[in-house]
Amino acid sequence: AIYLLGVVPEVPVLFLWATLLIVIGVYLGATQPVPDQASGWRYLWKGLGTICLVWGVIAMLGGFSGRRDIFRPIELDLFGGSEPVPAIATAESTGYIFQRVATNDELDTRLAVARAGGRPVILDFYADWCTDCIRMENTTFSDRAVLDQLSRFELLQVDVTDPTDPGSRAIKQRFGVFGPPALLFFGPDGKEHSERRLYGYHNPPQFLAFLSTL
Repeated sequence: AIYLLGVVPEVPVLFLWATLLIVIGVYLGATQPVPDQASGWRYLWKGLGTICLVWGVIAMLGGFSGRRDIFRPIELDLFGGSEPVPAIATAESTGYIFQRVATNDELDTRLAVARAGGRPVILDFYADWCTDCIRMENTTFSDRAVLDQLSRFELLQVDVTDPTDPGSRAIKQRFGVFGPPALLFFGPDGKEHSERRLYGYHNPPQFLAFLSTL
Protein backbone atom coordinates (compact mmCIF):
# COMPACT_ATOMS: atom_id res chain seq x y z
CA ALA A 1 0.00 0.00 0.00
CA ILE A 2 2.85 2.41 0.80
CA TYR A 3 4.45 1.64 -2.57
CA LEU A 4 1.20 2.48 -4.36
CA LEU A 5 0.95 5.76 -2.44
CA GLY A 6 4.29 6.69 -3.98
CA VAL A 7 2.46 7.74 -7.15
CA VAL A 8 0.70 10.52 -5.22
CA PRO A 9 3.14 13.43 -4.93
CA GLU A 10 1.31 14.99 -1.98
CA VAL A 11 1.83 11.90 0.20
CA PRO A 12 5.10 11.97 2.25
CA VAL A 13 5.80 8.38 1.33
CA LEU A 14 9.29 8.25 2.83
CA PHE A 15 7.92 9.20 6.25
CA LEU A 16 5.49 6.28 5.99
CA TRP A 17 8.33 3.89 5.18
CA ALA A 18 10.39 5.35 8.02
CA THR A 19 7.59 4.86 10.52
CA LEU A 20 7.03 1.27 9.40
CA LEU A 21 10.74 0.39 9.60
CA ILE A 22 11.16 1.98 13.03
CA VAL A 23 8.13 0.13 14.40
CA ILE A 24 9.44 -3.16 12.99
CA GLY A 25 12.88 -2.47 14.45
CA VAL A 26 11.49 -1.81 17.92
CA TYR A 27 9.20 -4.85 17.70
CA LEU A 28 12.18 -7.07 16.83
CA GLY A 29 13.99 -5.89 19.94
CA ALA A 30 16.48 -3.40 18.56
CA THR A 31 16.19 -1.21 21.66
CA GLN A 32 16.12 -4.03 24.21
CA PRO A 33 19.15 -5.75 25.78
CA VAL A 34 19.63 -9.43 25.01
CA PRO A 35 19.50 -11.71 28.08
CA ASP A 36 22.69 -13.62 28.89
CA GLN A 37 21.10 -17.00 28.22
CA ALA A 38 19.32 -15.96 25.02
CA SER A 39 19.41 -18.23 21.99
CA GLY A 40 21.07 -17.36 18.72
CA TRP A 41 17.68 -16.55 17.25
CA ARG A 42 17.27 -13.71 19.72
CA TYR A 43 20.53 -12.17 18.52
CA LEU A 44 19.43 -12.62 14.92
CA TRP A 45 16.12 -10.84 15.49
CA LYS A 46 17.86 -8.05 17.36
CA GLY A 47 20.32 -7.64 14.49
CA LEU A 48 17.54 -7.46 11.93
CA GLY A 49 15.64 -5.07 14.16
CA THR A 50 18.69 -2.83 14.46
CA ILE A 51 19.03 -2.73 10.67
CA CYS A 52 15.37 -1.79 10.30
CA LEU A 53 15.65 0.86 13.01
CA VAL A 54 18.73 2.49 11.46
CA TRP A 55 17.20 2.32 7.98
CA GLY A 56 14.03 3.92 9.34
CA VAL A 57 15.95 6.77 10.96
CA ILE A 58 17.88 7.40 7.72
CA ALA A 59 14.61 7.31 5.77
CA MET A 60 13.15 9.85 8.17
CA LEU A 61 16.11 12.17 7.54
CA GLY A 62 15.65 11.68 3.80
CA GLY A 63 11.98 12.55 4.13
CA PHE A 64 12.88 15.88 5.71
CA SER A 65 15.10 16.53 2.68
CA GLY A 66 12.19 15.92 0.32
CA ARG A 67 13.38 12.57 -0.99
CA ARG A 68 10.93 9.75 -1.80
CA ASP A 69 13.01 6.67 -2.70
CA ILE A 70 13.21 4.19 0.20
CA PHE A 71 16.17 2.46 -1.48
CA ARG A 72 18.08 5.76 -1.68
CA PRO A 73 16.76 7.86 1.19
CA ILE A 74 19.87 10.02 1.27
CA GLU A 75 22.53 10.87 -1.31
CA LEU A 76 26.00 9.68 -0.38
CA ASP A 77 29.14 10.59 -2.30
CA LEU A 78 31.55 7.96 -1.02
CA PHE A 79 34.14 8.74 -3.65
CA GLY A 80 34.05 12.49 -3.88
CA GLY A 81 35.95 14.29 -6.54
CA SER A 82 35.19 11.88 -9.34
CA GLU A 83 34.07 13.22 -12.66
CA PRO A 84 30.29 13.48 -12.83
CA VAL A 85 28.58 11.12 -15.23
CA PRO A 86 25.95 12.58 -17.55
CA ALA A 87 22.51 11.74 -16.18
CA ILE A 88 18.92 12.87 -16.24
CA ALA A 89 18.49 13.30 -12.53
CA THR A 90 16.86 16.73 -12.68
CA ALA A 91 14.67 18.68 -15.03
CA GLU A 92 17.65 20.87 -15.91
CA SER A 93 19.95 18.01 -16.89
CA THR A 94 17.10 16.25 -18.67
CA GLY A 95 16.69 19.20 -20.96
CA TYR A 96 19.74 18.54 -23.13
CA ILE A 97 19.06 14.81 -23.51
CA PHE A 98 15.28 14.45 -23.47
CA GLN A 99 13.29 17.28 -24.99
CA ARG A 100 10.15 18.01 -23.01
CA VAL A 101 6.79 18.08 -24.78
CA ALA A 102 3.83 19.46 -22.85
CA THR A 103 0.93 19.02 -25.28
CA ASN A 104 -0.16 16.76 -28.12
CA ASP A 105 0.48 19.58 -30.58
CA GLU A 106 4.08 19.89 -29.41
CA LEU A 107 4.50 16.13 -29.60
CA ASP A 108 3.12 15.95 -33.14
CA THR A 109 5.46 18.74 -34.22
CA ARG A 110 8.51 16.97 -32.82
CA LEU A 111 7.43 13.65 -34.33
CA ALA A 112 7.06 15.34 -37.71
CA VAL A 113 10.56 16.83 -37.46
CA ALA A 114 12.01 13.44 -36.56
CA ARG A 115 10.13 11.76 -39.40
CA ALA A 116 11.45 14.34 -41.87
CA GLY A 117 14.97 13.58 -40.69
CA GLY A 118 14.45 9.82 -40.78
CA ARG A 119 15.16 9.45 -37.05
CA PRO A 120 13.44 7.02 -34.68
CA VAL A 121 11.91 8.45 -31.52
CA ILE A 122 11.76 7.42 -27.87
CA LEU A 123 8.97 8.98 -25.82
CA ASP A 124 9.57 8.80 -22.08
CA PHE A 125 6.85 9.30 -19.46
CA TYR A 126 8.53 10.65 -16.33
CA ALA A 127 7.55 12.02 -12.91
CA ASP A 128 9.56 13.46 -10.03
CA TRP A 129 7.75 11.18 -7.57
CA CYS A 130 8.34 8.00 -9.58
CA THR A 131 10.98 5.92 -7.78
CA ASP A 132 11.64 3.68 -10.79
CA CYS A 133 12.08 6.79 -12.96
CA ILE A 134 14.76 8.03 -10.56
CA ARG A 135 16.44 4.62 -10.62
CA MET A 136 16.49 4.70 -14.42
CA GLU A 137 18.04 8.18 -14.31
CA ASN A 138 20.74 7.22 -11.84
CA THR A 139 21.69 3.93 -13.50
CA THR A 140 20.43 3.21 -17.01
CA PHE A 141 20.31 6.75 -18.39
CA SER A 142 23.72 7.59 -16.91
CA ASP A 143 25.41 4.54 -18.43
CA ARG A 144 27.81 5.59 -21.20
CA ALA A 145 27.02 2.61 -23.40
CA VAL A 146 23.32 3.43 -23.16
CA LEU A 147 23.96 7.10 -23.91
CA ASP A 148 25.92 6.12 -27.01
CA GLN A 149 22.97 4.06 -28.29
CA LEU A 150 20.46 6.78 -27.44
CA SER A 151 22.33 9.23 -29.67
CA ARG A 152 20.65 7.69 -32.73
CA PHE A 153 17.18 8.50 -31.39
CA GLU A 154 15.17 11.67 -31.05
CA LEU A 155 14.49 11.70 -27.31
CA LEU A 156 11.21 13.21 -26.10
CA GLN A 157 9.78 13.29 -22.62
CA VAL A 158 6.40 13.93 -21.04
CA ASP A 159 6.51 15.17 -17.44
CA VAL A 160 3.51 13.69 -15.64
CA THR A 161 4.56 14.85 -12.17
CA ASP A 162 1.37 16.90 -11.86
CA PRO A 163 -1.58 14.53 -12.41
CA THR A 164 -3.91 17.49 -12.95
CA ASP A 165 -1.93 19.02 -15.82
CA PRO A 166 -4.23 18.94 -18.88
CA GLY A 167 -1.44 18.69 -21.45
CA SER A 168 0.32 15.66 -20.02
CA ARG A 169 -3.01 14.01 -19.18
CA ALA A 170 -4.08 14.33 -22.81
CA ILE A 171 -0.87 12.67 -24.02
CA LYS A 172 -1.29 9.83 -21.50
CA GLN A 173 -4.87 9.30 -22.63
CA ARG A 174 -3.87 9.39 -26.28
CA PHE A 175 -1.49 6.45 -25.83
CA GLY A 176 -3.34 4.72 -23.01
CA VAL A 177 -0.40 5.03 -20.62
CA PHE A 178 -1.39 4.50 -16.99
CA GLY A 179 1.70 5.98 -15.38
CA PRO A 180 5.49 6.22 -15.39
CA PRO A 181 7.97 4.94 -16.10
CA ALA A 182 6.85 4.11 -19.63
CA LEU A 183 8.92 4.22 -22.80
CA LEU A 184 7.29 4.31 -26.24
CA PHE A 185 9.27 3.71 -29.42
CA PHE A 186 8.56 5.17 -32.86
CA GLY A 187 10.19 4.16 -36.12
CA PRO A 188 11.73 6.59 -38.64
CA ASP A 189 8.32 6.64 -40.34
CA GLY A 190 6.77 8.16 -37.21
CA LYS A 191 4.66 5.10 -36.38
CA GLU A 192 4.76 3.71 -32.87
CA HIS A 193 5.87 0.14 -32.26
CA SER A 194 2.99 -0.35 -29.83
CA GLU A 195 3.96 -3.94 -29.17
CA ARG A 196 7.44 -2.88 -28.02
CA ARG A 197 6.60 -0.62 -25.09
CA LEU A 198 8.67 -0.76 -21.92
CA TYR A 199 7.17 -0.30 -18.48
CA GLY A 200 8.95 -0.21 -15.14
CA TYR A 201 12.63 -0.30 -14.34
CA HIS A 202 15.23 -1.78 -16.70
CA ASN A 203 18.93 -1.86 -15.87
CA PRO A 204 21.59 -0.93 -18.48
CA PRO A 205 22.21 -4.47 -19.84
CA GLN A 206 18.47 -5.12 -20.15
CA PHE A 207 17.87 -1.80 -21.86
CA LEU A 208 20.79 -2.24 -24.25
CA ALA A 209 19.57 -5.71 -25.17
CA PHE A 210 16.15 -4.28 -25.93
CA LEU A 211 17.55 -1.43 -28.05
CA SER A 212 19.52 -3.92 -30.12
CA THR A 213 16.23 -5.48 -31.27
CA LEU A 214 14.81 -2.24 -32.66
